[in-house]
Amino acid sequence: MRIAYIIPGPAGPFFEKNSQREQALVAELRWNGHDVLFVPLLFPLKSGPRNATPADEVPLFGGAVRVYLNHIAPALFSRMPGWLWPVLDTPALRSFAARRVMGSRKRLSEFLKDALDGRNGALLAGMEELCRWLRSEQNPDVVLLSTPFLLGLASALRSALRTPIACALNSELEDLAMLDGPEAIVLLTKLRSAVPEADGFITVSHFHSERVQKRLGVPAGATRHVHPGLQASAFEAQPPPSAPCVGIVVRGDPARCGIGVDAAKAAIQRRIGPAVPVRVVCEPNPFQPRREAPRGRRDAEAPPRSEDAQQALLGSFSAVVFLHPDPPPAFDSQVLEALACGTPAVLPDAGANREIAGLSDATMLYDGAESLAAAVAAFVAASPSRQSELRRLARSGVEHCFSMPRMAQDTAEALQAIVARNTRPLEPWPARQETVPQARST
Repeated sequence: MRIAYIIPGPAGPFFEKNSQREQALVAELRWNGHDVLFVPLLFPLKSGPRNATPADEVPLFGGAVRVYLNHIAPALFSRMPGWLWPVLDTPALRSFAARRVMGSRKRLSEFLKDALDGRNGALLAGMEELCRWLRSEQNPDVVLLSTPFLLGLASALRSALRTPIACALNSELEDLAMLDGPEAIVLLTKLRSAVPEADGFITVSHFHSERVQKRLGVPAGATRHVHPGLQASAFEAQPPPSAPCVGIVVRGDPARCGIGVDAAKAAIQRRIGPAVPVRVVCEPNPFQPRREAPRGRRDAEAPPRSEDAQQALLGSFSAVVFLHPDPPPAFDSQVLEALACGTPAVLPDAGANREIAGLSDATMLYDGAESLAAAVAAFVAASPSRQSELRRLARSGVEHCFSMPRMAQDTAEALQAIVARNTRPLEPWPARQETVPQARST
């Protein structure tokens, strides 16, 4: 199957981690015999992590600098000659554009609203060249957009290529929740209006499929879920720590978690004793200055920047507790990373966590502080042989149920189903109801 896989490119907290997984997915799809063109729109592919494919030599048809300048001053920069854009698209200016857009909630929301504008959006810069290049290089059977924030391009791509448009749905609703306020409401409305532009959607979990059907109005027959995968070989299995240690990983805003950090920490120490260290790892707010403590908590540490250090941290725990905000994430891939390092995980009994727990023998679910502490105690108090067995089960669950080869196979099957529907989902999109004025009786 010929697949054109279009992504924004690796930049900032919203796209960097996704880009690494996408590169690994493309490598696996190619290994399975599919012809995949990996097309970044804004930022060129970097040399990825150990489990990623090398960066492709693909022209950058949009470019972060061109798109950003067309976004802030379309009347001025839309008239610039095409030969000038490659000169301006330097790493320094790309980095400046990324920092500007992702430096505040308002600028990011304005940029995403512009990207969803299918008629005059800044992302349409360079679309004619992209479509001509795709026809000459591949003439794809299907176009896969890595995020619904690219749906503003769908109409132009379908018109030029005469091919179905598939769209991946990942953590966009969490991104909107991070923006908060009226900007998030406007973006959600724009996303809902862009949904009919795609011929099918691939979500990261069954839970997320049901949620986007309600929140975005996606028809049930237009979605298929594919769990994220990773290359377990890129993660080093860690032996049980010499002394017990528990980790609490806070995903998102601690104030929105069902159980607070202090309550979770106190319940754990009441159950296993104060002598066992409990480390709190809190991912920083992307709009927060780096010099500040993560989420304002002095007792928390930020995740390490390097992948090796992150793996060493996750593997150093006897068990790791994840605190998720409400509503829960579409799928927390960091849970898979912890399991791949051999660390048993304790997860909230909500959302996609139930799907992870159903496929892993080294996870336990909790619905309150006491059940959380009981699950942690069961892992920490296990015999050395049982702890070694749990760590083996944690890793084997990832290898068998959440591997990158399995993700690639499921993704290919989902795309083939979208192609087989020949540009229309199983259910028709709801027709727009026009109000017809009734004749007034005399």
